[in-house]
Amino acid sequence: MSKPVSLRAPAKINLNLNMTGRRADGYHLLDSVAIFAELADHITISLASTDSVTMTGSMTGNINPSDTSLHKARDAFRHKTGWMQPVSIRMEKHIPVAAGLGGGSADAAAVLRGMAMLSEIQMDTRDMMEIALGIGADVPALMHSWQTSALRMQGIGERLTPLHLSRDFGIVPGIMPGILLANPGVAVSTAAVFDAMRQTNPNMGVDMDMDMADHTSALPDDPLDLAAQIARGNDMTAAAISLAPAIETLLVVLHQSVTEYQGYGAAMSGSGATCFALFPTIQQAEKAGKLLKSLWKDDPIWCWTGGIMKPEAP
Repeated sequence: MSKPVSLRAPAKINLNLNMTGRRADGYHLLDSVAIFAELADHITISLASTDSVTMTGSMTGNINPSDTSLHKARDAFRHKTGWMQPVSIRMEKHIPVAAGLGGGSADAAAVLRGMAMLSEIQMDTRDMMEIALGIGADVPALMHSWQTSALRMQGIGERLTPLHLSRDFGIVPGIMPGILLANPGVAVSTAAVFDAMRQTNPNMGVDMDMDMADHTSALPDDPLDLAAQIARGNDMTAAAISLAPAIETLLVVLHQSVTEYQGYGAAMSGSGATCFALFPTIQQAEKAGKLLKSLWKDDPIWCWTGGIMKPEAP
């Protein structure tokens, strides 16, 4: 394929995130239901005479331009396949960095998919997922973002179960839920949040039985709904708040907007600092966003409202 490949790299929102154990190598096991938002980075990959990575957009300020997930994904694909054709990678960045939305992982997943399309190499799904997991625990989940609007993540992020909103979440046909995302203007490192969790509980997850943890955190069989998923909670919230107290203030305001506009619930996504609130319609999410901005006047805040990304046609 000589034509450039253009892909969306959508933000991931963890409706919940529960720690279920810890492997012998120190990796923590999790159980989480996530959805993918229309908020997305845009990535274009094309054949070139020399390699280049170019980034534009409002969210590039905190990125080291010479060492990104784009570089990691490009090099990992080459290492696995031996395809060494120089490529130009261009990214328009819209997802905040270090925000709990999986933006870097989404970008890496898009590059892997784009490299496969551009090279016309037919890779086994298992091999592609192995490359993805080697880049980061969230990358396999983001590899599914073109095929499903929601999924369940287990293990260290490699055990994935696609979910279907129309069937599993009881959504009214033809009406997609609305999302309000907000970040209080702070970046939170996932590693720092884990460190804070371990300081509070040095044996976090160590003596939990892996199989038992998986069963006790199982999702309701029928039906699943957004409010119930959000109510499962995010085990990283308290640690993130200890590093960035503004998260707690933001959650208070978001819960107020959920009450005001009949939302499903509000919580922190991933390791933060971005938080979200979900509503039956995008219009309700937009009203909640206006309320948030009216109540949050003293400090900078980033807000986005929109819908859930629809999967691509097979």
